[in-house]
Parts: sequence; C-alpha cells; structure tokens
Amino acid sequence: MTGLSQLIRPQSLTPSLFKRSQKSPNQPPASLDCHIDTSPIVIVNDGITDGSTISGSLLFNIDETIEVDSLFATLRVHVVHKKPFKRTCKACKHHISELKRCQFITTTTSLDPNNYAYPFSYRVPSYVPPSMDTSLVSVTYEFQAVASIRRTGSQSKLSEIITLNRTLPVARSIPVSSKPLLSTRIYQAAGIEVDCCFDPVLDPSGRNYVKLTMSGLRSCPDNGEGIQFWRVCKGTWMLQENIKSTAVACSQHAQECQTDEKSNTQKKTITLGESSFYDGWTTDDATGALDMEFPFFIKKASRYTQDTGDVGDTSVTHSLVLELQLMKETYPKGNPDLSVRSGVGRILRSEHRVVLSDYARPSDHVEEESLPCYNDLRPGPPLYQEKDYEQLTPLHLLTLQPKAMTSPERRKSTGGTAPYKVFIGKPSYGEFKDHAGRHYDVVADRAGPNAAIVKLSIQLYCLGEPKFDPHGMGSSLLYSDAVVGWGNARNHWPRIDVYTGFDTVEECIEHHRREKAFRKEAIKKMKDAAVTGLSEAEAKETLATKIQGKEPLPHIVPSWCESARFVENRWWVGDRYRSWILAIPAERSSWEEVIDHGLLQVKFDLDVSPELLVSESQLCGHTPEGEDAWVLVEKTGLENLKPVDILHLCAREERGASESTPGSDKTLFNAWYDATMQLRGCTYMPTGCEGCRANEPHDYCEQEMDEHFNDEDGQCLACRREAEEEERRRKQQNEQPTVNDVGL
Repeated sequence: MTGLSQLIRPQSLTPSLFKRSQKSPNQPPASLDCHIDTSPIVIVNDGITDGSTISGSLLFNIDETIEVDSLFATLRVHVVHKKPFKRTCKACKHHISELKRCQFITTTTSLDPNNYAYPFSYRVPSYVPPSMDTSLVSVTYEFQAVASIRRTGSQSKLSEIITLNRTLPVARSIPVSSKPLLSTRIYQAAGIEVDCCFDPVLDPSGRNYVKLTMSGLRSCPDNGEGIQFWRVCKGTWMLQENIKSTAVACSQHAQECQTDEKSNTQKKTITLGESSFYDGWTTDDATGALDMEFPFFIKKASRYTQDTGDVGDTSVTHSLVLELQLMKETYPKGNPDLSVRSGVGRILRSEHRVVLSDYARPSDHVEEESLPCYNDLRPGPPLYQEKDYEQLTPLHLLTLQPKAMTSPERRKSTGGTAPYKVFIGKPSYGEFKDHAGRHYDVVADRAGPNAAIVKLSIQLYCLGEPKFDPHGMGSSLLYSDAVVGWGNARNHWPRIDVYTGFDTVEECIEHHRREKAFRKEAIKKMKDAAVTGLSEAEAKETLATKIQGKEPLPHIVPSWCESARFVENRWWVGDRYRSWILAIPAERSSWEEVIDHGLLQVKFDLDVSPELLVSESQLCGHTPEGEDAWVLVEKTGLENLKPVDILHLCAREERGASESTPGSDKTLFNAWYDATMQLRGCTYMPTGCEGCRANEPHDYCEQEMDEHFNDEDGQCLACRREAEEEERRRKQQNEQPTVNDVGL
C-alpha cells in the first residue's frame, strides 16, 4: 500500500528526481563553481615548508553552445579594520590586496555543452595573516571568478556576466611542544622560584590543569634564630586573548600625515576566563616548598579566536596569567606555632604562552619563551677622573653659607599629602537585598570591603532567565568603552546594580520606583534612630557631624534632572526624565550578544511644568488696558515627550564597528554621556578618602559622608543647604536693630 500511495501522489509532491528539467529562458546557459583540493588551507612554516599552496579547479558548466569572451579568476585578501585610521573613511577601513589573477580565456572562444575544468594554484607565503574575525580586525580570503559569455545565434551584442564568489578559510599551523611545558620564574627580590607545568594546547570545551611548585619560601636571616616564611594567601588565574593589529592610512589620508603617523598600532586584551582560589595547596614548612594543582578553562559565554601565531602586524595569541598573593610570617626557630604576620606582602605575577588552535602540530623544535632583555647596556662600569685631593680645602675650614636662588631656580611648593598606603585589588562585588527581599548584585571599582561604595549608579535589569553571570555582565558594562572612554568618567565613575527575575519593562519600572522609596525610607529610619532621645540642638549637631551623607543602603540617584521650578530657561528642552534604567532583553546570552544586538534604555517619571514664561519685548510699545494685542507663543517641544520613553541603544562601538544596530536610536556611549552631562560638576565626584584607598577599617569616611549628590529636585544637597544657610544669615543681619532703632 505504501508503494501505491507513492505512485498516486499529486504531481506537486513528486520528488524532483522524477521531474523533467525545464530551463527558464532567463536562466544563464552556463554556471561557475570551484573545487578546492584542501580545505581549510593551512599555512605551515617549519623551516622545510614555508607557506602553503592553494590548489583547485574552476569548474565551467555549459548547458548550450556559447561564445566566451573572457574567463578569469582572482584571489584576494580582504582586511577590515574595526577601528580604522580615519574613523569615517571606508578606504581606511577596507584594505583589499589582490594576491593572484588567472586569465583562463582571453579571446573569444566557442564552447559546446560540457563541463570544463581549469586548474589553478597559489602559494600562500608564511608572513600573511590567516583568516580571523576579532574585535579589532577581520581577515578573509576571497576567490572570485568572472565569465563574459554570449549565446550562439543571439542578436544581442551585449555579453552576459556570470560571477562566482567564495570565501576560502585559511588557518595557520602552530608548532607546539610534544610534551608538557615546564615554565620557570625566579623572583630574586623575594628569593622565590615558581615552576609551572601544563599542556601547551588548550581544550576550549573542557578543563585544563596546571601543576605549580614553589621553592624558597623559607629563609633564616641574620643569626638564624628567627625564621621568615612566605605564606600564600590567594591565587588568581586569567586566560587572556591578545589581539594585535596595525591600522594603515589609505592613500588619501597618508598624504596628509607625516611618515611616522601613517599607521596606528592597536592592541586589545580580552579575558576568556578568570577565577581565584584560597586553598588547595600543600606546604612543606621544613623545606619552604609548596605544591598545588588547579584547573583553568574558557567560560562558556566567551567568544574566542584561534591562535594565528605572533607573525606580522596582525596576530592573535593567548596567555595564561597567574597572580599569587603572599604574606611574610616570622616565628622563632623551632616554634612555627608562634608565627606572626609582619604586614609585608608581595604579589608574584607571571605570564605563560598557551595555544588555542585546532591546527597545533607537535614539534621538537619549538622556540623557547623569551625572557626580558635590556638594550643599550654598557660593556663595563663608568670611568671617573681622578682628583688631586691635596689641593682641596679641608672640610673643617669651609664655611657653609646659604646660596641665594635666582628666579629660574625658585620652585613653588606643590603641597600635596603625605605618603599613604594604597590597596590594589580587583572590582568588588556585593550582594544586597531589595525591598522585596530579593538579592541583587553591586559591581563597583573599589579597593575592598572596607572602602565605601560610590553613590553614582547605573541600574541594570536583566529580562527573562539570564544565561550569563550577572557579575560578569555588570563588570563588562562598568569597564566598557562607553563608560571608560567618556573623559568625564574620571569625575563621575559609577557602579552597576544588576537585577534579575523580571519579564517585562513595566515590571522593571515599578521595581525601580519601589526601590527608590524603600531606600529613602531606610535613610529616614537611620537618621531617626541616630537622634532618638537628643534635644533639637544635639540632634542637629549629630546629623551635621556624624551622619551627613551616610546611607544604610547603596545610593540611587533621586532625580537625574532639575525640577521644573528650578529650570530658568523654558526654551531649553533637555532630558526631563527623573529616572532611567538599562535593560538587557531576554534574547541576549552574553556581553558579546549585547554588543551585536544592543540593549534598552528606559526613561520615565517625566517632570514637565505646565507654566508659561511670559516676557514683554522692549521694542514694542505697551498696550493700553482693555485693548487687544498680539501675543507670540513658542512651543518648546516638551508637549511631545512620552510618559515612558524606550530607546534601543547600539553598543557596536565596543568592537570598533561603525555600522549601527538596525533600529537603534542612539549609542550606549551617547546615553551615558547625556546622563552625566546633566549632573553638576560637584556631585558624585570621588573625594579621595585615605581609608578607602588603603582598604582599612575607618570610622570617618570622607567618601561616605560626602553630601554632594542630587536631591529630589535634582539639586546638589550640600550646595543647596549652604545657599539656604547663607540666605538665612543674610536675613538675620538685615533684621538686626541699628543704633537709631534703639534710640542711642
């Protein structure tokens, strides 16, 4: 029955195998195709073979007799600079170099229906970059064939053009050691030697392991009665991708520049994986040695490029960076239980080359890693001329007199502060609870847990079930070019509050409003508790000296714009939204996808005044009462503002791309730029608290006590209070009785 049903199926469902081919009259009588013998093309440079050969055949399939005027093929390399020498110049962005051109047919030739093959080959030199697509540059090898044909017997003298475009993948073979690598670092200042053993080729989908050995941790200075021991407190590994490229100016812009300014060397480092560990090692106190093994891997959401080898101006390499934090302990000989930390610490940092490539080949002739070298060294110590010391005046006969400084020698004191300790740390993450008891993450660039959290914040909402780490997403935004690249960021450096568990933008808006009210109420409760039982004067003194700008929870900007009653120029249409947030759509699974497809900025809590600003021109005469007159009414555009404005932000500038995301309203850079330009210069600026810099516990924190931040009216709280106090004192002085008032 199955065979019968196959026979009686409608003709439209009959497989194409049983259909008779019917050629359309508009279909070309010939077609082009190519066959590459080896794909991908792998460049090998091992001393014996220099480069690789691209070999294949151009297939010319002819269905009817035609006349071919020409047939040729070209192989070219197309380099696209994501951050070109001249940002808006297409010629600086796109560099196309023709590697080879093959002319197969140069004179008019008549060909009968058949399949023709034209072999070709090209030797790719070892110095050219392989195919790649990075955030700085992309390299593609393009094969193009063009045939100019005419149908036999056709009355038209115009030729038909048939083209074929193919992209050829080109990779580079990376020589690696056939056995695990042993990399040694010697830190002479501390007398410590660190050995790392690992497989030189990374497994991108699994875990890779490092065996680490340290020696020289124990020493006996002076008479040997005391022992000094370096204790490892923390270790951190980072897997980094290093991209290097040179953006060359086009011929037009090269003429406008000097010789040494015709290119820009660009470098970028991307962290593919990172983690810290606080245990897992075995220490031998007697010998001063340490052994440990730990894994390192690529994060699932990371987008990486395979190794191209460090050849030429364009390359991609990978490295494993290790940081070990050590603290020095001292104890009497034979009594390790009495060890005391001396407060002296060190950070040992090392970088090791690793290979991330599908085309790594074992080799016994691998170049050893190059250690730091120094140029321009003298062959020997400097020579000094001898002096006749008998002719010098004895020291006890010299009279010391102050020398008068001439004007060029005088230098004004630069002032400054005394030396202080600085804690060097990583971006810190904190976990807090919102008004509903749900956890949210605070990503801030602070020294450590004892440092104050900056008050300026960006509220980032992740819609749906995020497929990424909220910490990592907040850190990527905090250190994005949009935030770091804006020059005013040094004055208005923010933190990122990351919220998850929301399905719609409306839920995010309502949550932000409730969170504002919740933190405002928390401040009120803290101040009420601080002044409970105090007199009015004591309460005022306590709030002014001990509380000031302290807040129990991370600060949220009450209003990003001035209230309507403070806006002096009614014709200036600025950003009149008191609140705004950023939202990542549910479809984004990584920061790379945010760069590719963008994110949302949601503005709400519109503050628009219904008042009219009335003024009378001095050029016009006064209109008598009761008579009609002309009135000029100008609209500012505020009436067109939406209660909630949702903007699609383009983040492709993070990758250096000049093309905007389709449908985007503005860039992420411009969104943050516009927001900070609304802030007064004194608000949300770092105060430079020494306790925060050193990450030491301190009761009085200048950063935390600072009151230069926006209030509900978008005014600086400290400046507004100072102005009101000055106005109050001025009124008191005007109300004081004079001598004539008292009759003296």
